Amino acid sequence: PIYTGGRLDALVAAARKESDATNDDIDAVSADLRLEVTRSFWNLVVTDESARVLDESLERMAAHLRDVRNQHNAGLVPPSDVFSVEAQASRQRMLSIQARSTRESAEAELARLIGADPGTAIQPNAVLTPVGLDATFESLLARARDQRKDRQALIDRLAGAELRQQAAAARL
Repeated sequence: PIYTGGRLDALVAAARKESDATNDDIDAVSADLRLEVTRSFWNLVVTDESARVLDESLERMAAHLRDVRNQHNAGLVPPSDVFSVEAQASRQRMLSIQARSTRESAEAELARLIGADPGTAIQPNAVLTPVGLDATFESLLARARDQRKDRQALIDRLAGAELRQQAAAARL
């Protein structure tokens, strides 16, 4: 046709917007996967640190239990003090076992996400250090909105729908 009333141009533009939206969807899925791997990695780092701290606590508790038993043998403390420290030591052992179990789960989750074989030992090469956040909430929110590809895909799809509406309204 010689004259389409802008219908073909609107359909082409709508198809381009849909293509852009599909590319944004692919980028969003990639970003989600990166986020999940990152979250899983740092979860492994945190569980590693928790297990280490609990193991150190367990060592200190064992030393404290030896001291209390020696004091009991010397007649300085009643048996109830020994029982109390033994109960605390048992709780520390339980927490240590739970921490190791949580670490193994975090390691298995990370291995699954990165495609490693099940049972592969992963030792993260990272340390937990506190960092200061020098940005405002508004700037972080604006940055997050700009980087969200799924949000951009929705905007592109909306623009494509408006263009298709224009194409449908165009007179031949």
